Amino acid sequence: MKHTRLSAIFLSLILALTAAGFAENTPLMTQVKLKVGAPEQGGEGPTVNLAPGTMIAIDAGVKTLSGAKLWVLEDARLNEQLESTFRIRLDPEKAATKTQALKPGDTLELTVADGAVRVEVKLDEIDGDLASYHVAFLHNDHLLSETPLSVKSGARAVVGARDGKSAPYLFVVLEPVHPKKDAPVRLSKDSGLSQPKLLHATPPKYPEDARDDKVEGLVILETEINTKGEAEKSKVLRSPDERLSAAAREAVRSWKFEPARNAEGEAVRVKYVLTVKFQLE
Repeated sequence: MKHTRLSAIFLSLILALTAAGFAENTPLMTQVKLKVGAPEQGGEGPTVNLAPGTMIAIDAGVKTLSGAKLWVLEDARLNEQLESTFRIRLDPEKAATKTQALKPGDTLELTVADGAVRVEVKLDEIDGDLASYHVAFLHNDHLLSETPLSVKSGARAVVGARDGKSAPYLFVVLEPVHPKKDAPVRLSKDSGLSQPKLLHATPPKYPEDARDDKVEGLVILETEINTKGEAEKSKVLRSPDERLSAAAREAVRSWKFEPARNAEGEAVRVKYVLTVKFQLE
């Protein structure tokens, strides 16, 4: 069998950005769930008058800017609490969920199944770990209510409203997905961070069966480099073969880097994209 050897080439590291910390120009992932309910047929009817734009608190970190009445609801039993509080039955077929990255001024929209009712959630501003929104309910483009609210990191908010026959009871569950303080940062030329420098890299071992099968190509990994310059988690972004993926990930775990640093010289955990080329010669 013709002798083959591995040529592992460490290409330039590819970079992308997510700002360190929580900045106003960084898109904020926001999840919105729309729940629709109606009184049960033959039931006693609602026990609580749901005024348009009523804010319902389900977490101590949630606060309302409108001064509306609050109910504290158990997160794990949100649907049951809504149904028992208002003596309604939620319709799963009319429920909707959407998650979207928002910048201040951006709006996320959700529509009830029949298309008559629409919810608009606008991100107004970000202040530290607090995100401020406006939640608007519309029926055939007629504004039913609009509620300003702020949601703290790790919290969720519920806003309720009433409508006509198509969706008598409407509830919006709003949750901003704030990044963790120790979350790794993706880099770019605008991030203000230095790039990690590769200090030591052991070439990956070419899997024998992959070499016999003449499998070669690029393995692209997104790897977290911690503040000690150690390679931790690696995610395969692209690869010609699982065997090459495994070999690349195993090798990268032993690599050492000079860590990325901010303007103050402090080491920063980052996400770094490494490209390893497996080539038979």
